[in-house]
Amino acid sequence: MPLFRILEISGNIGIALIPLLLMAICFIGLGIFLGSLFNEKQNGGIAWVVILPAIFLGDVMFPIEAIGGVFQDIGEALPFAHASQAARDVMMEGAGFGDITADLGWVLGYTLMFFVLGVLCFRWRTKG
Repeated sequence: MPLFRILEISGNIGIALIPLLLMAICFIGLGIFLGSLFNEKQNGGIAWVVILPAIFLGDVMFPIEAIGGVFQDIGEALPFAHASQAARDVMMEGAGFGDITADLGWVLGYTLMFFVLGVLCFRWRTKG
């Protein structure tokens, strides 16, 4: 058994990067939102409240189906699992852009929501 296994990518890597970059932008919007609500000391603890669900419910470290139940439902309602599933579908199954539009819709919706909330909270904090 070889020490390292080669990952064979059957899809377009450029298309696979789209959901991942969109998820990165979503995290930036979430950071603006949380940074506007909490001070520097509070943000350290609040960040872990966001990072841990992203790790465990994001379908990256292990399949979300392995969790099952309520936690699987929560994970599927958040954008993390949709971004990783879309990238996985493109890389492993050769899915095209049209095949991942539903997952991209989830991530784009959360991205827009976090940016709008972040801008509104930032404007509210800077006025006062």
